[in-house]
Parts: sequence; C-alpha cells; structure tokens
Amino acid sequence: MKKYITILLMIIILACDMPFCAYAYSARSMILLDKATDIVLVDINSDKRMPMASTTKIMTALVVLENADLSKNVVIPAQACGVEGSSMYLIAGETLSVKDLLYGLMLTSGNDAAVALAIHVGKTQENFVEMMNEKAGTLGLQNTNFVNPSGLPDDNHYTTAKELAIITSHALDNETFKEIVSTQTAKVPYNNNPDGRTLKNHNKLLSMYDSAIGVKTGFTKKAGRCLVSAAQQDGVTLICVTLNDGDDWNDHIAAFDYGFSKATKLVLAQPGEINVSLETPDGRAVTAVNKNQLSTVVFGQYETKSVIKAEKFVYAPKTAGDAVGSVSFYVNGVQVAQDDLCLTQSIEAPEPKKELLITRIINKIKSFFKGK
Repeated sequence: MKKYITILLMIIILACDMPFCAYAYSARSMILLDKATDIVLVDINSDKRMPMASTTKIMTALVVLENADLSKNVVIPAQACGVEGSSMYLIAGETLSVKDLLYGLMLTSGNDAAVALAIHVGKTQENFVEMMNEKAGTLGLQNTNFVNPSGLPDDNHYTTAKELAIITSHALDNETFKEIVSTQTAKVPYNNNPDGRTLKNHNKLLSMYDSAIGVKTGFTKKAGRCLVSAAQQDGVTLICVTLNDGDDWNDHIAAFDYGFSKATKLVLAQPGEINVSLETPDGRAVTAVNKNQLSTVVFGQYETKSVIKAEKFVYAPKTAGDAVGSVSFYVNGVQVAQDDLCLTQSIEAPEPKKELLITRIINKIKSFFKGK
C-alpha cells in the first residue's frame, strides 16, 4: 500500500509545473500577477470571497491618500483610543499628521490609526466605510465589501485575492503609499513629543526578500494569516496575495522566484523605428517617428500587434518634434505601450499666391459697382 501511495505522490508532483500548482502552496486562496499587464501567473481559488483581516488597510490608506492633506494635523479623538486589536497606542488629544497616522496604519497595523483617519476624512467611521465601498465600485470590484476601516471580523467584511490584488495595484501607483509600505522603521510623535514613537513594519518579507517593496500583513482567528506583498526586479513588479495561509512568507518567496523566472523583457520598438509617411494638404511629404524605446514584459507565449493613429493631413505651421499621431502596442490583446509620433522636420506655412493682374482688375470693377 505504501508503494502505491509513493507512486501516486510522484505522479502528482511530476504533473505540476512547480511551483505554479496548488500543491506547492499552503494558501486557501492565492494570486500572483504582473502589475503592468495584469497577467496572472498563479491562481488558487482567487475569486473566492474570504475575510482579509488587516490587509483591509490597503484600501483605507488609498482612500485617505486620495481625500486628505498629508500635512494636516489630526487631534486624536477618544473613539480612536483603546480600539480592539493591533495598535500604535494613540492617546486622546495628542496631535499627529495624516502622514504620521498612515505610517502607524501600515507599519504597525494600528486599528486606532484606522479609526482616527476614518473620522478625520469621513467625519464618521460609517461615512468613511461608504467611501471605501464607493472606491471599490469605481475599481469594478464585485466581490469586495467593507464594514470597518481596520479589518476586524464581520461576516459582511470580505474580498477575494484577485480583487485585493487590484486594490494593491492601484495603491502602488501612489508614490507616498509606496514610500510608506516599503519603510521598515519610522519615527512619529508620541503625546506631542516629536521623537516619541518608533514604528516597526510587521512585514518581515522586506528583510527576507531583497526585491520586496511592501505591502501589508493581516491576521485574525477567522481570516487566518493574510499577506499582500509586492516585489520588483529589472522593471517588473509582481503582486502576490495569500488569504488564510499558514506558511505565507515562504509561499510568497517561492511565488516571486517562480514569477521572475518566467519574465522576459520584450523590446517592441527602438526610438525612431516606427516611421510613418504623411502629407500636407498641398502635397508635401513629411515623416513622423516614435520618440522613445517601447518595451514590456511577457510571460510564456505571446502575440503582438501595433496600431498607428494619425490625421489624414498635417497642417502647417509645425515644428520638428510636434506630435501628429500615436502608436500603440498590444500583447495578447492587452495594450502595454504607447508613444507619440513626432515630426522629424518643421513645416512652414506656404506663401500666399500672388493675385493675377486680370483678377485684380475684375475685383476692382466689382468693387466699383458695389459701391454704387
């Protein structure tokens, strides 16, 4: 019997393109995708609705960043103090900036920071949660719902690994968000003492994996261990999300190693390689070219297509370098790059034609009779 079991396990292992297959990971739900193209490299139940614990705070931070002045001072309300769960230990009446609170939110996963920010931005926690759900709607998310800004357990508080990756991708477009989640330690005021608090990032992946750039940990008994991370190598940014994963650190490292091993940089066009011939209305030929190198990253098999858009005629006057069209590149049907098509030479306006003598005489006679 043991022999048959061994053979079966060998077949299972050989059938998998390790570590892509589900057998390689401990997560109940997982996704690994390329940020630039949304290409999914690992997918394990990524559309399953699940609790996400403090990874909720990625959306909290995104809504704050889009709706608040980072330098604005916040007087900590009593409602934010002594909140259940992880904390940055805020004191009622002390003052911190919005940015200070964002560090407390994302590094130490402060539920108190989440409440303070929610009240500051939304006036009430309930209004802020509505803003979170509205943002989810604008991102096209259909399997995400927020009940609070911190991630405390609630049956109606859920997302999916795929939609959490979408939220993270948008958040990473914000430079302040990237700065915060990649920071391992930060100092913020404590009871109005400028150097009073040292915050340490709970995301151990920042020290475990050289290419890691964030993003957020989470844990409750109901949700289990949750982790959202991002890593960057040679211009490629991968996002990994695991929900309810007892071995999340190792799973994310294995997933990133797998993803980067599959990435190939594809140069779509060198500067000036796209050469388009155009005309002016009076028949003069002009040339337009792309300005920049265009490239993307591909994973596995791919098909490329380029689409050029330009007006039928180029009207003078124009200066060399003026954009007169565009070129877009698509990989497997998804637009991955675009550049302007710019003139290689200036175009002067044509000189006005001299009026013939007979035309001038006729025009004067017409004017004479009109004057009568």
